[in-house]
Amino acid sequence: MVNISLYVTHVDDTPRRRKEPFICFWGVPQNRFRILIELFIETIQHSLETRPPPLYLKELDSNQICCVFINNQWQRARIPDVKLSENGTLDVFCIDTGKLHAIPPNVVRILNFPGIEEENLRTWVPLASKFLLADIIAPRESISSSHQWSESAMMFFKMHVEKQIWKAILIENFKEGQSVRLFGSNNQLLATIMIERKMGVAAQTYIEYMQSYSSVVVKTKDPHHTHVIASPNVNTTGDNVKKLPSSNTTTHDSCNQLGNINITIPTCIFEIPAAKLANTQHLYITHTEKPGYFFGQCQKMFHDLYQMTKELDKLYSSVPYPPLLYADVKSHLLEYGVLKWDEFNVYRVRITKEFVNHAEVMFIDFGSTVMISRSKILAPLQSSTLFRQPPFGIHCQLENNVTMSIPEWRDLIVGKFLKVKVGKCVDGIYSVKFTNDPCNDKIAKILSPAVLSESKDLKSVIEPNMGKECYLQTSVPSSGRLRTIDRSMRNQENSISVTVFWGSRSDVGRLEEVDLPKISKTRTYSCHPMSYPVQPVPLNQPVKVVYVNNPSSFYVLQLESWTALGDLEKNLNAVYSDESKPSIVEPKPGSACVVQYEEDNGWYRGQIVKYCAHQGATVLFVDCGNTQLAPVEKIKSIDEEFVKLPPLAYHCKLDEEDASRDWTVEEKDKFQSRTMGKIFLATFTILDSEGKYLVRLVEETKKEKIVVKDNLGAPSFPNILPPSAGYSSRSVSDKPISVVVSYFVHPFRFFLSSPVICAYQNELEELEKFYSSLSPNDLHEDQPSLGLPCVARFAEDGRYYRSQILSIVDDIADILFVDYGNQQKTPLSELKRITPCFMEFPQMTWQCKLKGVKKASPICPDFQKHIDTCFATNEELSALFHPASPGENNRVFEVDLTVPKIGDASQYLIEKNVVERVSLEADVELAAQDVNFSPQQIISTNAITLCFKSPSEFWVQFDPISVNDFMARLDKLALDPQFLNKKDFIPSVGKPCLAFYEVDKRWYRAKVEAVKEDCVTICYVDYGESCDVKTFEVRGLPKEFAQQPALAFKCCQDGSENFSESASKLFEEIVVDLESFSVKFLKLVDGVLCVRLSHGESDLGELCSPVETEPLPEEPVISGAVVQAESLVQDVAVTNNLAVNDVFGTLLLFTEYTSLPVSETPMEVCVSWFYNPGQFFLSPVNLSKYQNCLEELEKFYSSLSPEELMEEQPILGLPCVARFTEDDRYYRSEILSIRGEIAELLFVDFGNKQNTPLSQVKRMVPRFLGFPKLAWNCKLEGVKKMTTFSINPEAKKYLAACFLTGETVTASFHSTGSDGNKEFFEVDLAVPEIGDVSQYLIRNNILERISHPKLPAQNLEFVSNQIISTHAVASYIKSPTEFWVQLDPVSLELIADLIDKLVIDPVFTNENNFTVFKGKPCLAFFPDDQRWYRATVEAVNGDTAQVFYFDYGNNCAVKMSDLRQLPIELSKQAALAFKCSLDGSKGFSKDAIAAFETLMFGLPAFTIECLDVIDGVLRVRLYSSSGINLIKQLSSGKLSLPPIPEEESVESIPEVVFTELEGKISYYSSNIFWFHLERNKVEMKEMEDQLNQLCKRDANFFSDKHKPKNNLIYGIKHPKFATWRRGLLYKIFTNTASVYFLDYGDSQVVSFAEIFALPDQFQCIPPFAIRCRVKTSWKPVELTPVVLEKLNGVCFYPQTPCKLVCGRRENDKVSFIDSFFVGEHEILELLCTGLTKKECGQSVTLVQCINLMGEKGWKGGDWCSGLRSSSVIQFVDLLGR
Repeated sequence: MVNISLYVTHVDDTPRRRKEPFICFWGVPQNRFRILIELFIETIQHSLETRPPPLYLKELDSNQICCVFINNQWQRARIPDVKLSENGTLDVFCIDTGKLHAIPPNVVRILNFPGIEEENLRTWVPLASKFLLADIIAPRESISSSHQWSESAMMFFKMHVEKQIWKAILIENFKEGQSVRLFGSNNQLLATIMIERKMGVAAQTYIEYMQSYSSVVVKTKDPHHTHVIASPNVNTTGDNVKKLPSSNTTTHDSCNQLGNINITIPTCIFEIPAAKLANTQHLYITHTEKPGYFFGQCQKMFHDLYQMTKELDKLYSSVPYPPLLYADVKSHLLEYGVLKWDEFNVYRVRITKEFVNHAEVMFIDFGSTVMISRSKILAPLQSSTLFRQPPFGIHCQLENNVTMSIPEWRDLIVGKFLKVKVGKCVDGIYSVKFTNDPCNDKIAKILSPAVLSESKDLKSVIEPNMGKECYLQTSVPSSGRLRTIDRSMRNQENSISVTVFWGSRSDVGRLEEVDLPKISKTRTYSCHPMSYPVQPVPLNQPVKVVYVNNPSSFYVLQLESWTALGDLEKNLNAVYSDESKPSIVEPKPGSACVVQYEEDNGWYRGQIVKYCAHQGATVLFVDCGNTQLAPVEKIKSIDEEFVKLPPLAYHCKLDEEDASRDWTVEEKDKFQSRTMGKIFLATFTILDSEGKYLVRLVEETKKEKIVVKDNLGAPSFPNILPPSAGYSSRSVSDKPISVVVSYFVHPFRFFLSSPVICAYQNELEELEKFYSSLSPNDLHEDQPSLGLPCVARFAEDGRYYRSQILSIVDDIADILFVDYGNQQKTPLSELKRITPCFMEFPQMTWQCKLKGVKKASPICPDFQKHIDTCFATNEELSALFHPASPGENNRVFEVDLTVPKIGDASQYLIEKNVVERVSLEADVELAAQDVNFSPQQIISTNAITLCFKSPSEFWVQFDPISVNDFMARLDKLALDPQFLNKKDFIPSVGKPCLAFYEVDKRWYRAKVEAVKEDCVTICYVDYGESCDVKTFEVRGLPKEFAQQPALAFKCCQDGSENFSESASKLFEEIVVDLESFSVKFLKLVDGVLCVRLSHGESDLGELCSPVETEPLPEEPVISGAVVQAESLVQDVAVTNNLAVNDVFGTLLLFTEYTSLPVSETPMEVCVSWFYNPGQFFLSPVNLSKYQNCLEELEKFYSSLSPEELMEEQPILGLPCVARFTEDDRYYRSEILSIRGEIAELLFVDFGNKQNTPLSQVKRMVPRFLGFPKLAWNCKLEGVKKMTTFSINPEAKKYLAACFLTGETVTASFHSTGSDGNKEFFEVDLAVPEIGDVSQYLIRNNILERISHPKLPAQNLEFVSNQIISTHAVASYIKSPTEFWVQLDPVSLELIADLIDKLVIDPVFTNENNFTVFKGKPCLAFFPDDQRWYRATVEAVNGDTAQVFYFDYGNNCAVKMSDLRQLPIELSKQAALAFKCSLDGSKGFSKDAIAAFETLMFGLPAFTIECLDVIDGVLRVRLYSSSGINLIKQLSSGKLSLPPIPEEESVESIPEVVFTELEGKISYYSSNIFWFHLERNKVEMKEMEDQLNQLCKRDANFFSDKHKPKNNLIYGIKHPKFATWRRGLLYKIFTNTASVYFLDYGDSQVVSFAEIFALPDQFQCIPPFAIRCRVKTSWKPVELTPVVLEKLNGVCFYPQTPCKLVCGRRENDKVSFIDSFFVGEHEILELLCTGLTKKECGQSVTLVQCINLMGEKGWKGGDWCSGLRSSSVIQFVDLLGR
């Protein structure tokens, strides 16, 4: 079995896969090839986006790999079947993820361009493979006895396994895929988890499991083998469908959760007394449901109704959080409640039906019903005196039958004042008759006189004038949107706008408005004869699904209508089979018709949906739900007898389903197969705005009731815990950035966001889509707490957003939408738990406040106008972010805001008297330090000390980064003129302050220790140092800087009282020199921390005592044919009976494992562990010497408790000890990687790996590091895996024959890889009976030989006296007899350009797989100029290699990590530097030889004549461009002015002009000086002042996206002097550039952020620095860095100008210095003069003296006082000063 790390990319969730016994998924083994593919695609991304898609399908090939653009990224894919679908899409299979997608052809790109990237993308094998989950099979269905995976099982696998990395063990390889076991981070088997949750059943035996797999594999035919799936992968309905629990579900958990919240639960009201009615009643009709029935409000009660409504409105508006009726989570059916519909209208309601999260309520004073959320129904308050009044209206039924339709009846009666005679009441409905009053005449004419009361003794009632006595409700709610009513209407009593309900429940949303006391006019009845009547409200009864579009659109037929439908179809076919029936004349949309169905030629009722004269009409079959495009001749006019019956098919959608969502084809098919033609018990709720009934479908089986919604809904989420931390914040720059105001409260609370389109918009859309698909009970946040991240729906747009709880009052949470900044009060019942994937990206806004201001007092009356000017402009602003003040929420940033056309927002609001500046004065106390540490506690691992007096008194900063951040804030404060000018600080002992430090010119926090006459003694509390400071250099400490305690802790080293003087000095040097160290607290003594300091595993106190160790004995390496590896190993003894107490004080002398040495001759070894030919481990044949060591380690660590010697500081590469799970023994290990709480370990003595929890990793005792690793990490030398390796069926057999025989093999070790890993060897391996392993595997097509690039040979076929170049340059010179010349510098520039482009690629920088051996060509880094050049390896020495730069001639020692493979395109050009010897140079004098280099490098180009070639060396003559023979100049011996050759004229030598210059040296490097003329000083200063002002004002800086260009002049900030200077760019890197400062002469590397474009006037000014070369008689000297710094200090800008005597020849670009004076000292002579010391007469140059001074210090006098030259002594003194 093989262990791998597997990244699961995709789960095959198709219906076919669900019926198979195993779960099929796709995954990618964790390796670097996945990253390589992404980098290759990223490299050619621009090319893919700009090239056109294929014009014709025939250009595509099902076997070729192409690129497709899916999910905003390019992916490799194959097209299994090159043909378009009905939707015009192509099915493509993404070979690196295993997914099948349907995409338009315009996002396909063919990989047919040349280049290594596209070649790799075309030829690289697919990364994704198909896998089968082992050890678990699907349960069998009781009916079919076939396997079937449940929805919850597949959803669990998709949510918790997909997109995750798993430890996988490969079991068996089938044709269908590779079976694997998956293990979680805690090494728990995934199959076990699923079996425990009853998602599958365990295969009882391994044979059963294999048979289950094999049976399916035989039946399954997969055309794509392990790299293509048979059907597309689309989201299942489980991702988006909400789960609807059954109506009888009890929510005990909710009760328990709400029980802890203080909620007022009032007494429930079950009954309200009935109204006392007279025999006759005047009624205003507000609502009707069906013909003959209506609800009327009693006219005499209008005033009482208004008074009650007024009381309820006042009462519930005064309560901040009125109690909810359903706060106790119990049933309240038939109880009364209150519904606060909007801001002004409150109604009495009664619960008529209850659902899971909703309830149907009836407005008892209006008669209408509405479906509404339970959370909106309020409980009655005991303080209401009018709530228990009888209803102000009655439900009525006419005693006579009414035969008209519902719309006719509604138009006739609703909104009318009628008078009725009241009869008996049955079930709350009164039997009534209309009286013979005039108000009823119009209705009587339409109905019939029979409906009027026969009573003749009733008086005629004149319709009353209501006057001021008539009051009604201002507005009555609808089930649709909330209506906003004008406040002025509340006080109008003469004419009140009244909104009443009318129509059935299906028309709850329809409103009609009337004005009282006027009577609304009766509507004119109008009915189109060809329209169907309105469907009656469906009853909850069995239905049959007759047509399905998707879960949001399908049709059902009530079973009781089934017979009627059959009779109707018979009658229709009997009538319309007659061809004489006319076709429809006007096929208008909405009109009824009869249409012939094309499949069975039967006639059915229809309704015109759409009409097109040329194509016909789209008709809806109203009794079935399907549609058809039919020609007009197939559509007949319908007879009246067939229109009377309403449509029988009801248009429905699943309850609470989102109709706007896009359903996939698979989801539609799944729903159709689940419901089509089946019978369900239907529960209808309300009719939505689209005319669809929300319905709940339940299928009854013998065992249980299955809710269709549950079967398709979202899964349960039992394992998602509340987030343990808040949202992360987006990083902010320390420079101003562009922002927009996303939400504003006031200047001290507003939210800013980036103006760029949100980079996480896709994630936010996914969040909305995911949470909208859930049912109300799914992912309910049942543990709400302050600050908890959650998800909530925004009331205004109905969408879900990420939120955070700010406060909780009763059952209402005040939440903040973190990505926008606005707030909302939301019931706790509506909060959703956020899933971890939506916590991974930061919140999109920054909460901010203006820096340094507070609310003005008094405030400006027009403050809102000024605030809107700053914050409500919707423009991009500029914001500079500052850290939050101590003690405040660290999520709140203080900002300086700049508004266009206004400037600084704070300053503007200060001027407008909206805010005022916060006073900087702070007479406060410094916060106390927290020294509550536990004994033996490690309180810091990166501490430093900047003030050290003695081992018993020093100050430590535990967190230097915090100190630096704090100082950055102080530096910004110091720029405030108000702070600098406020000099009113009155010092007193112990008072905190800010004090100036003269050395670095910065302000620091301090405490006053003593007060003197004109100064104070202060202690810098963040550093520990004390000094005297002038009183005027002390300021008051602002409050915001006093809340942070002192950052330096006073400490003493434990046991320091026993230190000797030398030990104390050594301790100080160690502590001060360390960049950081660890601090362990022991105890607190009088406020001083007694500590022990350590570095790594070394106790610094113990290091102060001398530690002597004896070197290990070295055995000689036996020279001969084959030696045994153990003969090269040192024998190390380990002390027996090792106890824990012996370990804790041990000084760790080793920081890493040592390695077994290897021989240069073949060695006998064995294979200890094998992964592949590219990684395996070898070890010596006999390891008996170390067996005792390993046994002692096992014995020692087994004796420890789990808490002892735990590795508390795990890092990559750390030696440690861990238990191997298979044999339960401890072994030496090394940490390879850390993911979460799991570490991947390598057992260094064997080579195998294991994932181990960090809690089980033990710290390595130093004694077990004393012997080397017992295994070498190896790979076969010079070979690589063939592309066909993965499909070679015999590969395992051949590999096993080489590596898994257990026999002794022979290995020849070669050098290590260039990544610096000393444990990685390339080897040649020989196995008995096989021989050379590499050759054996090559023959069997497992491996192939790596072809190393070889350089072509130089062309040396020159004839005698041939002029081989007229523009040659010297590249490297050792002597006139050995130097290198470039014959064609242009070719070299082309090579350099290719290398520069290659270096920019991140792959070049990050990937290093170069293997070093002598003579191998490579690319090598040259440290002097930080560039890469072609080279060959000359020698290998440890972790460095000696390379020869063959294009130049020089060589250098280079680190292994600075070598790279030489690309093929760079290996085609031969070496460009030719080794030469100057003819006649053997007789040169020493001066001539010294001058040769200066002369050669001073020539821009020369002519070279080849005389002959001897052993690859050209013997040459050199000529200047004017034809002068250079050999004669050098051989004359006169170096400054060589004699003119007799055969040449005087004019051929340029005249030398000497000039005396006065100025100052700006830069010195080797023998080159840069010089500033005194006369240019004023002009140069003016130019630099303008340059610095320009930069601070409006500089346009560059970035890594907008890079500067080479060979242009820019304004550049000098990294050392922090001033802006002109610079020339000559090298561009990723985000930095190498620049040459024109006006000074030095070169530096700076970031793009320190570069800005210069205006033209700065480009035209010549450089102010004059470049001068030292005269040829002076040989450049080597100065140490310390000496060079001192020399520069003397030469650079001395008090008096320097004097130079310079010479310059015509056409020479560089002047040379003849003499150089600093004061009275001639520097050149002093540097070259030989001097002696009196004592010993030793000859010494001044350079040697200066170097010696640099080593011993500059204040020593006796050693240099003996120098004989007084001028030298004076100069030395000058340097010392």
